[in-house]
Amino acid sequence: MSEIPDRLAALADGYFYHSIDLPGLPTIDGAWDLRPNVDAYLGGVDLKGKRVLEVGAANGFLSFHMEGRGADVVPFDLSPDRLGDIMTFPGLDRESFEGRYREVVEGLNRAWWHARHAFGSALTLRHATAYEIPADLPPVDVTTFGSILLHLRDPYSALAAAARVTRERIIVTELLMPPFRTTTRLDGFVRRLPSHSATLARSHGMAFNPTRNHDPSAWWSFSPGAIEDLLSAVGFGRAKTTYHRQLFRPEFAPWGPTALRTYSGPTGSEHL
Repeated sequence: MSEIPDRLAALADGYFYHSIDLPGLPTIDGAWDLRPNVDAYLGGVDLKGKRVLEVGAANGFLSFHMEGRGADVVPFDLSPDRLGDIMTFPGLDRESFEGRYREVVEGLNRAWWHARHAFGSALTLRHATAYEIPADLPPVDVTTFGSILLHLRDPYSALAAAARVTRERIIVTELLMPPFRTTTRLDGFVRRLPSHSATLARSHGMAFNPTRNHDPSAWWSFSPGAIEDLLSAVGFGRAKTTYHRQLFRPEFAPWGPTALRTYSGPTGSEHL
């Protein structure tokens, strides 16, 4: 009778940012529930038989989903000793935020290993920032950046690091945020945006958002054109952009957008 509560209690030191179904347990809810629309999140790409570099593994939902679809996944994420980029702005208690950030990253790492154990997976989580993907990493077919670029001071360098080891495709999924989304109606996306917003959404700009949601780890809002230009600059010039919706539960977020867009930049037309 107490087996499930005991197993859930054993997971309590982990932070599950993405909702996940672990074998034999009820759903563990996270801030983002990608389960109903995960294929769209990954650009509709068939990953079976592909070697996939995952930049930003979080609590492992995508790692083990892709593994379950037949991919050989190479997951990377931060560690408490290797945090991501944090900006400084007036009013920020940086020391306090870094402490909270470190706790969140440690919780994500623990959750990833809990999920690995539950799935009986042989994957290994490696630790590095997005800029530190080893140049001597054995080549991968596909690299994924799942809502990672907005957290990077220098998204170009991170994409360039991944591009050096990627043979076929880079999949980038990013939030569609102001000023490139300025309406709360998400149905139909761009075609329902006011004309000035539609123009912004078709632009090639990226906006610096130093105090958006008071999150000093979120640097940028991207237009589709900006992501496509970044991919082109690192050698992935034929990009396809798709739009989709995902479920966001702010009560599970580590700190204070529900529309996502995915950019898939292949190296050649045969991969479109």
